Amino acid sequence: DIDNDRREYPSDFCPYCLINWDSLNPSLDYDQDGCSDIEDLDGDNDTVLNILDSCTYGVLNWISNTSTDYDSDGCRDDDEDLDDDSDLIEDSIDDCPRGMKEWYSNSETDWDGDGCNDIAEDEDDDSDTILDAFDRCPKGEIGWISTTETDADADGCPGPYPEDHDLDQDGYPDVDDTCPTIYGNSSQSGVLGCLDYDGDGWADQIDAFTEDSTQWSDYDKDGYGDNRSGTNPDNCPHQPGSDQGCPLVEKEETVLEPDQELIMVLTTGVILIGLGVVLVSILTSRPKDKIG
Repeated sequence: DIDNDRREYPSDFCPYCLINWDSLNPSLDYDQDGCSDIEDLDGDNDTVLNILDSCTYGVLNWISNTSTDYDSDGCRDDDEDLDDDSDLIEDSIDDCPRGMKEWYSNSETDWDGDGCNDIAEDEDDDSDTILDAFDRCPKGEIGWISTTETDADADGCPGPYPEDHDLDQDGYPDVDDTCPTIYGNSSQSGVLGCLDYDGDGWADQIDAFTEDSTQWSDYDKDGYGDNRSGTNPDNCPHQPGSDQGCPLVEKEETVLEPDQELIMVLTTGVILIGLGVVLVSILTSRPKDKIG
């Protein structure tokens, strides 16, 4: 026992160090290696130097490696390390307890505080069960789960407020959308965002011709459209009818009375006689040919 510390070589790892002290006293030599704690660079002999050891005087009789000490912080994972990957999120609430190392969880690196690095390992940054690849609000409100009741369109934005201003994602804000939960493309007559089968801008619920994009109104409800430039236009838009939208007009047959018939016959006869007299007069008035 060269240094008179009551520990003989080879169990004394510091045989030529501090002299005249009691190495058998754990308060002076925690790991009982013959090196006084004031000179021992690895107080618990776990191979992690005190300057890097988060558990300087931790569990004894073990060696730090990737299996026993994932983050190499000098704290044994099984029984003394509450945060195996040193991301500041305790293992009990860490979704990635042995995740990426050498980073710290904060609002910029770990939006939902689940212990998974947003860029490298977290596929759902706001923990709403909608993966970021399909989430319109990937870093949205925290503390809720997307369901048919909280997120009808499953876009990752709780609706209708505070985030999801267009619940059905048809481009019309919910405050203006006549059909806020139904994807639609209608845009006319103040009925916005509703189904429009023929794509003419008029919602099916107010379109008299849901399968004809050239017609949408039929004021007199006769089956002919009011748009004069569209298909089968109504020639009488304010009066129902089956004749291109107009009422049918019955043609009346003219029936002459007996006296009227006699007058017609006499008149026709007089006209014919007159024509005959004129013809005879013309023929008799022609000069006779000279005899040579």
